[in-house]
Parts: sequence; structure tokens; C-alpha cells
Amino acid sequence: MLRHCSSRSLTLPRPRVRILAKQRALLSCPLSTLPPHLLIPFLPPLPSIPAPPEIPAVLSTSPNQASRPSIKERLTRLLGYLVRGVRMLARAASVGAIASPFLLSYPLTYASPAFYAHWLDAACSAVELTGAAFIKGCQWASSRPDIFGKQFTEAFSRLQDKTKPHSFKVTEQVLSEYLGGDWREVIKLDPNVIGSGCIGQVYKGEMMVDGESKVVAVKILHPGVERGIDVDMDIMRFFAAILELNPDNKWLSPRGMVEEFALMLSEQLDLRIEAENLNQFRANFSYDPDVGFPEPYRAHRGLLVEEFVDGQSLEEFLAEHAADKELRERLCDKGIAVVCNMIFRDNFVHGDVHPGNIMFERATGSKTTRLILLDAGIARRYRRHDYDVITDFLAHIIRAEGRKGADALIDDSIATSGYVPSGEDLEKFRGYFEHIVWQARSDASFFDQIGNYVAGICDVASKHKVMLNPGFVSIALSIRVMEGVALALHENALIWKIAQAIILREKASDAMEEAGVGEVIEDVKRKVNDLYRDVVGGPDGIFKEEGGTKMKKKFVE
Repeated sequence: MLRHCSSRSLTLPRPRVRILAKQRALLSCPLSTLPPHLLIPFLPPLPSIPAPPEIPAVLSTSPNQASRPSIKERLTRLLGYLVRGVRMLARAASVGAIASPFLLSYPLTYASPAFYAHWLDAACSAVELTGAAFIKGCQWASSRPDIFGKQFTEAFSRLQDKTKPHSFKVTEQVLSEYLGGDWREVIKLDPNVIGSGCIGQVYKGEMMVDGESKVVAVKILHPGVERGIDVDMDIMRFFAAILELNPDNKWLSPRGMVEEFALMLSEQLDLRIEAENLNQFRANFSYDPDVGFPEPYRAHRGLLVEEFVDGQSLEEFLAEHAADKELRERLCDKGIAVVCNMIFRDNFVHGDVHPGNIMFERATGSKTTRLILLDAGIARRYRRHDYDVITDFLAHIIRAEGRKGADALIDDSIATSGYVPSGEDLEKFRGYFEHIVWQARSDASFFDQIGNYVAGICDVASKHKVMLNPGFVSIALSIRVMEGVALALHENALIWKIAQAIILREKASDAMEEAGVGEVIEDVKRKVNDLYRDVVGGPDGIFKEEGGTKMKKKFVE
């Protein structure tokens, strides 16, 4: 920021109060040289203007003047912020006009159950008018009947794949743009929409793939979805900045959470990213025949053609197999294991696991039901440091080491924020985790609903000034969404029992890898299995194999 100051600075009177060095430097700058995002702190800076060509030393009066933006460039940048501000106000007024009738009439829902049902239906339709960001939040809420109630989740579940679609004329324009004017010779498309979400909609069609006719799913982005998301994110940044005015809230990093959410939504706006994610997930779970992801065939920014999955939605599956407790429990455990392996084994996490993105497929002539995960536009990979903090914390909790688990979060908070909480705050924070461990020992089912303690951790962190790692919050949200799906399949789902086995296995695997013995042990296992098959016969070995060569975790730099 200091580079915006010129040598001809304003001279201000010496203030009577103590001013930080950074603030003093900013106060010494002419107002015309300050970037607008310092005056509007919740807005991120606009993309930087390219530096002008280097001025020869003979003509240059000073280095500062050579790199200083021109008046035209500064006015252009300021105009950009003014336009964003006007768009924010217009968007906020629009959303407020949509939401206010429902907020004002909500007290009446307590008077009549019938009125509440109509109110929910109308509110769900209104949410569709507010745009992708708000729909995405309601999709998550519709997967949590334990928090929002069964009636709410049933009413809002249509937002998962039954939002209002755009016209087929728009779809034809997109297909012409990416496949050419003769796109009907490339793909035969049924004009009926089979699913529509907050980002795009899906059709069923047929296309030649490697000389073979394949049934395909064709995904098309909604027109103008990018513009709506940009404005909504600016509004959320504004409210996050307001929240951080309360000192207790800054420890939850609201602005950091908004930026994480903005990044996830922005990735969904390029369907080529979804194709890459699908290929990565298919490679990660290639060993497991009971888990599947659609194969992408053709990808463009606004168009994705992929394998068509002819299966049942979660709602249809539950209705048909309501009495088959064993099948539901098996698939519930499989779903929990899949998400936990994404987080702790692969460090590549599907960020949009809600009921609308889950299907159950039974191949012709097979008695085995496969779990299929769709819509992989959002996928998260964490930094090595964040991954280590989270797994260290959870491993300590599993071993009933409450204080050590708390210390893992405290050390990370101090390293990130530079703030050291008081001794009293630290002891109370550690005491909370000791209490969690004590409860887990006395009640074996305490961890089975993870939502019981995630909210409590956020609350105690805010109260005792410990900044939670953004990765912890993101993973906690992923697990909470998975928990909602698991509980729908099996009301007594043993989530923590499955998760802790995977976490401890991966901690041991990481330790062996660091010690340089991991590959040696895996090689010994393979040789023992080969010998066992040669002697006994049959496809199975003594040690369970995950197929292929185990890929090392990849981390964000």
C-alpha cells in the first residue's frame, strides 16, 4: 500500500493519540493516491492495472512517478468500485423485496399448520428468484431435518434438482456455440429437462463415443449465472465485515469463510473443472466396485457431456427399500467411508454432497447396489499444514487426549493470528475438550451425530479468542452435510466409529511414509498375497488391497 504514496505527500498535524506505523504511513498519502478498497474494506481489490512501459531514465523524474497510475487509471478503478456498489444496493433491494413478505408473515405460521405448509411452498419458490448463492445455502439446509425439521426439508428438497429451468432456446444457443451449428449430428438430445439446479440444468441424450453409441447426460450452465454470483458475494462480504466489527466474531473468520464459499461457487462456473474433478475421483475410487462417478466425455466452459447414470435418487431409494434395514445400513456405512476417505486419505473432497447429488444404481442382473456421486464441480484440496492440524486434532480426540487436541488448535491459532489468549481463556478452551472426551467415554453414542459438537467448538473458540483453522471449518461443514445423508439412510448411523478407524489408519500410513518404510511394507504385502494365491488359489489374498498403486496425497502449496 505504501507504493501509492508520492514524494509530495500531504503534511498532517501530529496526532495526539498513538498511531500504528502502517496507519501513519497511510495518513501521509494524498487521498487521490489511496486505492478505493481501503475506504470500502469488505470489497476485494479490482485486478491490478498492468504497469506502463518502462520510461527511459533520461525522461523519468523519479521511480515513484514512473510506477504511479495515471489519473485516468485511478478514475477508471474508482468508477469500477462505484458500479459494484450500485449493483450491490440494487441487488440487496431486490432480495429484500422478495424476502420481506415472508419475514413479516412468519409469526402467522404458528397459528395454522396448513398456513405453514403454504408458506414453505411459497418461500421455496421465492428462493429460486434470489439466485445461485442463496439456493446453494438452502440446498444444504434441506439435507438437515435434524436441525430445520422434516416439513421444512421436504418442502425445500426440490431446490436440489427441480429449480426453474431456462428455455430450450438458450440450450440450443449453447450447443451451437460449443459444438457448431450442426450439433444435432453430434448429439441427439431429448428437450425435456431431467434435473435443474442453481448453476445449470441437465438433459438426456445419445452420442457416439469411441465408435459406440452411448446414453449421455448433457449439462448446460444457466445464462447470466456468473453476474448474479459476483453481486451476491459482494453482499456477503459486506455482512461478513459487519460481523467482524464484533471482536468475538473475528475468531470465526467470517470474511475467510465467505471467500472460501465464493471460490467454491466460482469453480462451478467452468464445467471443464468438473470434468477434471470427476476423473480424479474415478481414479481415487477405482479399487471400489460399489462406488462410482460418471465418466466425462466432452467438456467446455458452459457444456459438459458425461456418462448417464440410470439410478434412483435418495428419496426414491428410501421409499422402495424402507423395510430393507440391512441394505440401508450397508450403503450408509459405505457413504460415510467414502467421504472420510476423501478427506483423510486422498485430501480431495467432494464439496457438494447433498441428497440431489447422490444416486443408487443396480446393474442389470446384479444384486449389488452402487453408490454414485454426481455434480463434482466443487472439490477441495487442503494445504499440508491445515491437513496436519485437523488430523492431529481428531487423532488426539480419538485417543481421549482432550488437552493435546485443544493445544493443536491453539498452536495453529497463535501461528496464524499472532495473538496469544490469556491463561484463563486457554485453560477454559482446553477444559471444553476434556469435557468432550469425558462425555465420549461415558456415552459411546456421543460422537455419532457430529453436529452435537461442531457448533460447540465454534462457540467456545469465539468466546476464548482461538481462531479456528479455515480448513477445520470447511471439513466440519462437509462432515455435517454427509451426516444428514447418513442419518436419512440409517437413523443410528455409527459415523464416528467408521471415521476414527480411517483417521488412525491414515495417521499411521503418513508416519510410515515419513519414516521411509511405507513402500517397503506395501511391497511385502503384495508379495505375501501373490504367494498366498499361488499356493491356495483364488483371487483373494491375506491383506486387503485397494487396487493399483496407492497415490500420494497432494496438497495445495
